[in-house]
Amino acid sequence: MPESTAATTTIRRGSSAVPWVCGSAVVAEPARPLRLERGGELRPAEVAYETFGRLAADGSNAVLICHALTGDAHVARAGADDRPGWWEALVGEGRAIDPARHFVVCTNVLGGCSGSTGPTSMNPETGRLWRGAFPHVTIGDMVAAQARVLEHLGLGREKLTVVGGSIGGFQALEWAARFPDRVKSVAVLACGAALNAFGLAFNAVGRNAVIGDAKFAGGEYEIGDGPVAGLAVARQLAHLTYRASPSYDRRFGRRSGSPGRFAVHDYLVHKGGSFVKRFDANSYLRMLDAMDEFYLAAARGSVASALSKTAAAFLFVGYSSDWLFPAVDVEALAV
Repeated sequence: MPESTAATTTIRRGSSAVPWVCGSAVVAEPARPLRLERGGELRPAEVAYETFGRLAADGSNAVLICHALTGDAHVARAGADDRPGWWEALVGEGRAIDPARHFVVCTNVLGGCSGSTGPTSMNPETGRLWRGAFPHVTIGDMVAAQARVLEHLGLGREKLTVVGGSIGGFQALEWAARFPDRVKSVAVLACGAALNAFGLAFNAVGRNAVIGDAKFAGGEYEIGDGPVAGLAVARQLAHLTYRASPSYDRRFGRRSGSPGRFAVHDYLVHKGGSFVKRFDANSYLRMLDAMDEFYLAAARGSVASALSKTAAAFLFVGYSSDWLFPAVDVEALAV
């Protein structure tokens, strides 16, 4: 595959230099299209990625981190003057995933809006942005694109550690099922074999909030003038699923916030408002669709048979406060 442009910066943590690379890999081109599971293909397509650390000669220290629903490739900051990454608690010097020991790769998923090809990208056949015409992508499509990113980075058949939570956990499970010989360990957080009916219901309401906004315009809105009100409500609704009622009581209770509001109201307004500044509504709908449709056992007979071909070690982590992926769904994977 042709090499893509990547800016490289060396940062220093303690006494050692830890390389950080931010780039974009070509994962589809006219001579090598990416065929999508629900039909159609992409050519060309790119996936944004960031890497931390150095790859060992035998590739044994590679860790692929898969982000959740609305994440991006920026899993950890490159230095003190960089913006924080979304998983600073786990990735960094002296932490569980340490760039001094591991070669860390994180991509923005296919269909995203943070550097990867998605609805805000140009459709080469029309010369216009894809917008609502962007094809549906699946968790399997995202994983297929990630595999091509790793190929671009020089990782062919080396065994990986794959880590992900929520929709990132779906990707980690798909890696184990699709590439059983390429994973040596898998960590799945806040994720089951599929989204349950309660989660599907929340996503349906969030989807309706976006589509029902008059500015959605069937997905053909102008970038920067889209359905921000509906998208903000969808994000607020999603945040309700990340914490159970006792968690909200402990954090907010009935404390007052801004005039006429409770503190929890201000929290949700802030979450919705900050989200619409960085995320595209069509991308959000594509992510919801991919999450809804994933089922590890589909076309594989059962969850056990889906994972039967890999010898990878698994770690499953659930959270009692998680409504979207209850701990019981995570426990079911470990049985």
